[in-house]
Amino acid sequence: MMEKVMDTVSDSGMLVATFLLNNALFGINAKQIQEIVQIKKLTRVHNAPSYVKGVMNLRGRVVTVIDLADKLDLPPVLDSEENRVLIVEWKQEYIGILVEKVKEVIQLEKDSIKPPPRNVHGVQAAFITGVFKNRDGFAAGLLDFSKILHIEENQNQ
Repeated sequence: MMEKVMDTVSDSGMLVATFLLNNALFGINAKQIQEIVQIKKLTRVHNAPSYVKGVMNLRGRVVTVIDLADKLDLPPVLDSEENRVLIVEWKQEYIGILVEKVKEVIQLEKDSIKPPPRNVHGVQAAFITGVFKNRDGFAAGLLDFSKILHIEENQNQ
């Protein structure tokens, strides 16, 4: 798994967007993010899984918004002015990933991304492809949204 992550990191490193979910720090390759927006009015989707918060209109596009905390078996993100939606494109569709708070975008050197600890199990282990430290020295899990969205696609079939 770590080899796959390292294949996506250039010799100059990786630009990573960091964010909070229930005060836990995570990051993703910033290239996966199309834009970051404030949460807009959501329309609930009946019979959708618990992690689907609803759909929103983004400049005429319907965007499905997923509560990433719920997807990672963390308590759901509480409503706050700091909540943001990370817009990612997946198979010609826009998906919104609800996060508690966006922290910063940092440049990581290739050797600063380490394998995930062995004590990470369950759902999180499937999605955390590495760990790194932010500028303040706090550890963060590097998530692979393509894995999260791929599993979502398989569950819908």
